[in-house]
Amino acid sequence: MYKPLSYGMKFARGSEWFALTRDFGSYLTAELKVQHSAMHEVWTDALLLYQPDETFFHTALLNSPFCGRHANRHLHYISAIVPEKIQHGGQDEIGTRSPAYLTQLDFKEILLEKAKRPVFFARKLDDATHEATIKLCQQLDAQKGLASEPERHHSWPGLLDWLQEHLAKWLDLKKLPANESNESCSLDENADRAGACGLRLNRLSILSRTPPLPPSSMEGKAQRTDLRFTPETWLIKQAGQSTKYRLVERFAVPPARTARAFGMALLVVRLGTGWSEEAERFTEHVSIVRSGRSGKSLSLATYWAPHVTDVGDLPQVLADWGKCVVKQQMYDVHVWGSPLILPSCERLSPGIQRVSLKLQGGDKTVVLAWRDFLMFDRMEEVRLDQMRRFFELQTS
Repeated sequence: MYKPLSYGMKFARGSEWFALTRDFGSYLTAELKVQHSAMHEVWTDALLLYQPDETFFHTALLNSPFCGRHANRHLHYISAIVPEKIQHGGQDEIGTRSPAYLTQLDFKEILLEKAKRPVFFARKLDDATHEATIKLCQQLDAQKGLASEPERHHSWPGLLDWLQEHLAKWLDLKKLPANESNESCSLDENADRAGACGLRLNRLSILSRTPPLPPSSMEGKAQRTDLRFTPETWLIKQAGQSTKYRLVERFAVPPARTARAFGMALLVVRLGTGWSEEAERFTEHVSIVRSGRSGKSLSLATYWAPHVTDVGDLPQVLADWGKCVVKQQMYDVHVWGSPLILPSCERLSPGIQRVSLKLQGGDKTVVLAWRDFLMFDRMEEVRLDQMRRFFELQTS
């Protein structure tokens, strides 16, 4: 892994689980046939030193024109590396160190990994008949989810109280069952809310939040996960009932044609507060935002993907907040890459607000999409029609 400076290139190691695009695969197979090309030199070096395939592919990618288009996502949990080297095959004169087998001692660490990224590899496990493997698997099978404090399921002050007051009417508008009885709620606008309908709602509780907030012990550490592309969802239940409800954030999905002039597509636009760079997600309000949390805490998250093979010179992304514009240079474009964050640059007043999103390259500016959202002073002032505009209520 440590090469003399005369090589003139960087060497890399990385995960042995990776996916290659067809473009990179075609480039690599073509360049391997060219004597003394960069890819041919990396390949020759890997053969001479019996290096693993992941070292070859990561080094090849780093020294190719595709070096700026990779998504670096750690998707596996590995236990401690044993000090002894293991030889792989009769031609292996060096040997490599390998992870230790997982046991019950790794159970807590695996749960912490689950909180960061629910889908991941864990290595390595001994044979399925091995006692340590059986005991660990039994613990994992019995674990239904990572336990956390109830208040960490959400960080949206006033949400449960608002739902307690409006849920019955919202359910009736959607023709969803409010409880296990045949009672229903009147739609008379002059009637009091849930209580005046003759329907006594049991106390609501939030069972879970997706994506989950990272546990306290992981704060300040990298929390990257593909779940950041998942809409905020709260699973809710009334005491004494079996029916569960999901409150799901509505995404703003712009037309795919809007960005073709720049060779890329805008997939999703989200807006919220408390953006965490480590976790790559909003930790507080989304779509409906408390006025006191505007300013630097209010952010626009944009998710992008290439629309053509070669995006060329990437344009600037502009967010027009009304009285000011925030610009960010786009450096990388891929489906699972980090979202581009554009923070608000002014204090916004209560009411429905809109931020416009544009691309600027050379002398050309294209308006891609806009994102509406609600600013409010007090949660109890939010109307049901406003909540329904930005959230969907589902039964589960």
